[in-house]
This record gives sequence, structure tokens and C-alpha cells, in this order.
Amino acid sequence: MDTVVLSTVRSEISQIFKIPSERVKPESHLDEDLKFDLQDTHQLTMVLEEALSMDIPSEGLLKLRTVGELVDYLSNTAKSRCLPHR
Repeated sequence: MDTVVLSTVRSEISQIFKIPSERVKPESHLDEDLKFDLQDTHQLTMVLEEALSMDIPSEGLLKLRTVGELVDYLSNTAKSRCLPHR
């Protein structure tokens, strides 16, 4: 798991949604534990796009259940969009 992305996700969720950062763990369920709804997910997407300087395909986010899945998804999306240097 990418610790930089996890730290960013944890910080943004804590700051925007006023959730103590210690509650934002990789195993935390977005809907059950953090009480996210569709609007919260879209808001988080916009904030993370800016914080991580990347475009995040929203269709993939709707399938994610936990903070850890979100972090892995963001890490893999970032890696797949990087082009090798020539």
C-alpha cells in the first residue's frame, strides 16, 4: 500500500468530513464506518484529484468499499497513467 497516498486520503477525509484521522484506516468501510454517500464520494474525488494532481475516473470509485481499496485504486491509476521516459 502506498503510504503517501494513504496519508493524503486520510488527511483529506479527516479535514473535509470532520472525521478523526485515527478512524480513517485502510480497513474502514466508506459507507458503513465513515457514513459516505454518493455525494461524499464525488466530493472526495474532486478534492483528491487536486491534492494528488491527477484525474480520477469516477466509474471506478463507485465500486470501492474500503479506504484501503481506494488507496490501491488511486496508486494503480497513477502508475498506469505514467508514461515511461525515453
